[in-house]
Amino acid sequence: MAIVAGLGLGLGLAFLNENFIGGFTSDQQFEAVLNVPVISSVPLLSRAGRSITERSQVANELLDHPLTAYSESIRRIRLGLENMLRRKLQDKSREGGLIVMVGSAIPGEGKTTTAIAIARAFAMSGKRVLLVDCDLRRPSIAPSLELTPESGLADYLTLSLDSQSIRQFVTKDKVPGLDMIVGKNTHRTSTDSLIETAQFNLLMELAKERFEIIVLDTPPILPVVDAQYLATRADIVTLVVHWASTSQRDVRSAINDLRTTAGDDLPIAAVLSKAELGVGSYRNKYNSYYYYAPES
Repeated sequence: MAIVAGLGLGLGLAFLNENFIGGFTSDQQFEAVLNVPVISSVPLLSRAGRSITERSQVANELLDHPLTAYSESIRRIRLGLENMLRRKLQDKSREGGLIVMVGSAIPGEGKTTTAIAIARAFAMSGKRVLLVDCDLRRPSIAPSLELTPESGLADYLTLSLDSQSIRQFVTKDKVPGLDMIVGKNTHRTSTDSLIETAQFNLLMELAKERFEIIVLDTPPILPVVDAQYLATRADIVTLVVHWASTSQRDVRSAINDLRTTAGDDLPIAAVLSKAELGVGSYRNKYNSYYYYAPES
């Protein structure tokens, strides 16, 4: 009886960890638990067996090393978003650019570097893209790209400017076709009211007129409400989840918050970031042959 009880307790704990408590370690687990598609698993970036965590290196990986497994996973994200947006809009008449929100449940998920990579992937495919750092409290795009902007999004939102004056807040990326509006200063006051201003509405309308893809890097969903307001403007949400780290409870709460604010018809696509994919992973089996193969 003790053996049976111990076995039952072990199975029960394993079930709880797999479906309610522990982090997500596979696409299949995530989709089975939350019924949200995973469009890519982004591997933990490493060189010669050493993990790379410097944000500037991660942000530039797609440009500096376009044939690595990391870069291929970013292209998978772009393809997944394109497919989901195509299905969403196939029966609807829609004019103007599409808004892709990139968010996460909590800080430290790799959201900002993923947003930069997504924007660059779309621009490299020939799209006109605008990347906006909407995390007004802790803007991260400029530091990740080692930029020192003279002004930021918060400056634009607190001034009364016309459509022509917006140009002074736009930064050109090294990738042709990608423009950015980044943040400059950290704000310790409430910022959700700035996102609801006429100035931000004007920015979004102008962006949809001039760009095909608008990528919004938003604050984490659970700590502050800004991301929920931004979700109501999005055509699709890319939810970045730290592989095997972020609790299922936090991810479930973030998805529920998005659904409550933006509605059940808002498409959500998950990305597992910083994934430690083992040698048994089928996507890693051919890395040495394909991604790093010598030119023939």
